[in-house]
This record gives sequence, C-alpha cells and structure tokens, in this order.
Amino acid sequence: MVNASYINDLSTQQRALLEVPLFDQDGNPIIDPDTSEQVIGRIPYNEVFLRRLGQLSMEYRTLKSTTSARVYKEYREYQSSGRKEDIDGGTLSWRWGFSRQSSLILDGRIEFREVIDAYTDNFLATRATFERRIGQRLIMAADVRRTKRERNNGSDYTELLLVGRLTYRR
Repeated sequence: MVNASYINDLSTQQRALLEVPLFDQDGNPIIDPDTSEQVIGRIPYNEVFLRRLGQLSMEYRTLKSTTSARVYKEYREYQSSGRKEDIDGGTLSWRWGFSRQSSLILDGRIEFREVIDAYTDNFLATRATFERRIGQRLIMAADVRRTKRERNNGSDYTELLLVGRLTYRR
C-alpha cells in the first residue's frame, strides 16, 4: 500500500495536537525524548501558523512481517511571531512475528528541523522491541531505545534506555 498527500492550510496548536499520534502502531505510548513523558504535542507556540506538508508512506505485508516507511517535508510559518520552520523527516518500521506468541519490532525515526535564523535540531531515534504473549490477555515486552539529538545551541544529548513492561488487555 502506498499513500501520498499534500496539505497546505492554516493550523493552530489545538488542531496540531489532535494530529499528533499518542500511541505507536502496537498500542505503546510514544515517549517524548526531551521530557521522558508521553507525547502530547510538539508545537511551541499557541498561535496560528501556515502549514505546508508533503508526505509519502508505504506499507508492505507478508504472512509473518510488516514493513512500513514514511518520509515527509513540512514548512511552517507562524503568523504572530514570524517564526519559520523547515522540517524534513522519516520513519521506518519492521515487525516480524516469528511465532504465534512472539514478535520482534525494529523501528527508527529521523528528523531535521531548522528554525530559520535561530537554530537547527537533528533527531535520531532507534528502537528494538521483543514482545511475547503470555496467555490470552497478557503481553510481556522489552524495549531497547537509543535517542540522539544534536542542536547547534549546545543542548545535545544521547540517551540509551531499556524498558520492560507488562500489558493486560481486556
């Protein structure tokens, strides 16, 4: 399956918050690497901005695996502050169900953001997840995540995170 789209409209922080996914394709909360909390939105100003977003996504499924990819380019021009952002990014994900109860998920995200006349922000996140179904409603999972952010304003960081979780679904 291939999907391409282009958006050219005015948006607001409230509207953009509705478009930010809070959970990944496996139902896990998406964690903001800056705050280590669940993502609730990434728009820095509460104002109207002009948004031009072009994106191309692809998903390929086989009997035991799913591969998906997305690339995007976005330009934002904030109406009150005059702030301008140029954003390029992409995601890649591969899920392999190697048995009925177990699966391996590898994914990554890269984003290059330039706030024009202010700073640049380069972000790279990779994750490997092992999931195992224990019974009909309980899922055990272990994640290894690596996040690297480079900003030209001196707030660079690299993070390596190991997460274990149990999920009970009704």
